[in-house]
Amino acid sequence: MGVVKLRNAKKSDAAMIADIWVRSIQTLCAPYYTEAQVVSWTKNKTPEKILEWITQSPFFMVAEMNDKITGFVSCSDFQKIQAALYVAPESTGKGVGRQLLTAYEEAAQEHGLKTLHIHATVNGAAFYEKCGYGRIEEYALADGRRIVHMKKKLQE
Repeated sequence: MGVVKLRNAKKSDAAMIADIWVRSIQTLCAPYYTEAQVVSWTKNKTPEKILEWITQSPFFMVAEMNDKITGFVSCSDFQKIQAALYVAPESTGKGVGRQLLTAYEEAAQEHGLKTLHIHATVNGAAFYEKCGYGRIEEYALADGRRIVHMKKKLQE
């Protein structure tokens, strides 16, 4: 297993991030959601849209192993809820997600947050629980996708 390195996302990462995001949803999330929900969910995960998000987001970090992007975490606004954390299907269980989440939590603390709220996928909720998040409620988005609202008090 290689060493996980974290760095800020670059514009040139957009295609790889889009690929990871779509494959993660299609592979890891698909058993928990309908085919129509997966199609709707992945529709805007294009390199062009990712490039836009990279340039507009205050926090967009990637994880690399052996010089290959294996996951990412981003947020559109630290005062809102974390936007996305996805890991390539072949890289799950290797600590990539935990390292990305830790980096996001540290950045959120630097921006003055004392509590983080996460809207997790149904399949991702157990990961967040292992990282100290508690479940608040489960609800459905407009397309019917089930989401778990979770929160964690950050250390002072």
